[in-house]
Amino acid sequence: MAVIPTVFLHAELLPNIRQLTLHVSLPNSASEIDIRESTITLSESCRAVTVFTLHQDVELVETLKLPVIVTETSRRNLSFAGHRVDIGGIESKAQTAEYSFRLQVDPNDAGPTISNQGLQEDDYVPWTASDLSSCTALHCRFCEQMIVDTASKANANSWQWKDLPSGNWAEMMDFWHCHKPDVHPDDKEDQKNVESQNASVKGYGASNRVVATLRTGLVDVASFLVAESDCQNTKLLEQRPQSTSVKSTLRDGKNARNIGCSGCSAIIGTEDSVAEGLRLYKNNISVKHTGATERVYETHSIDIITSSQLLDLIDHEGVRRFVIHAGRSDGILLWAFNPDLRYSSSSADHSIVSRRAMKVLYQNVTNVEGILEPENGAPTPLSLEELFLPENIYDELVLSLQRSNLLMPISARIFREWNVALLDRLEKRP
Repeated sequence: MAVIPTVFLHAELLPNIRQLTLHVSLPNSASEIDIRESTITLSESCRAVTVFTLHQDVELVETLKLPVIVTETSRRNLSFAGHRVDIGGIESKAQTAEYSFRLQVDPNDAGPTISNQGLQEDDYVPWTASDLSSCTALHCRFCEQMIVDTASKANANSWQWKDLPSGNWAEMMDFWHCHKPDVHPDDKEDQKNVESQNASVKGYGASNRVVATLRTGLVDVASFLVAESDCQNTKLLEQRPQSTSVKSTLRDGKNARNIGCSGCSAIIGTEDSVAEGLRLYKNNISVKHTGATERVYETHSIDIITSSQLLDLIDHEGVRRFVIHAGRSDGILLWAFNPDLRYSSSSADHSIVSRRAMKVLYQNVTNVEGILEPENGAPTPLSLEELFLPENIYDELVLSLQRSNLLMPISARIFREWNVALLDRLEKRP
């Protein structure tokens, strides 16, 4: 029995310019479908669109809830005539006709997506210290083996979570020490004494560093730093592949080894010799909260974790292009094209609720080291940042980008030499 084609709808909201782009993909066969019999209508609430067409006398209907309310005048734009877009040489294989519409956002819609004109501090970071205040335990994401039990008798009423400072905290302190303003010669001795006292009490002296502490979980954007004695059901694995970049080698340590789950042998973290503890990857950990039923564990997808890392680098380093790799010669060159948008899609794995995401452009590269550390005489990539990921997490990210690209409308999958994808962002709801 022949498979009946479906109608695909995809909408993206750009809050800064208050516009919504709607993509409609229809089966493209003159003998089986008549575009004159196809209609697209806007609901009374101006919050949903419905597409109707006929395929071999079979009615095809698809409805999509838009990320935002559009203006009443948008109804006049919803006509298939004149809105077809070219999808290139793959059109004959795809058997798809695509149409694109630009709709104006209703000025009276004052939802959170419209009022937000930029990145809100920390609203993209999963599992901050405040989120984990009711945490009972950290588990292996793959087999649910317990890794850190914060409610054990030894930790009862004494465990605490603390957020680590931003990744460039040490660099800012070095900059401050080197470029602090001059003081009067008569006050230099007093100033030196005050600085020494602050360095020892507040912890920002040159000799201070972050160290894992018993019964304390230190929370980073993408990992938890805990003392080794607070962990259970873990084992040391083989030495992990090292980055080809000098920056990553210095950051991660030359002798760092992977930490695996004793139950399923999955990689869940790594040694951190500088901090004298274990760094557990959020992507490979699940969290059980106080009051949750026995088999309910909270996890975050690779998209949420990676987008939080990228947004943190955008916030603190001011860059939009990244080289992402796992210590091998190959990697991904990624451009955070739009860090904040909303979209909704009629694909099978999406709900009717709109989702917050960042639009990224990416391409595969075969020589990571050549991009990060070009040869003498070659231009240096000043606006390029490196993101090193463990191999299993990197491979999962590659698959996620590929899946997202295939779920995009065909006309929107390629931008010049770049592939286009959406990485979901964390959205904390009140």
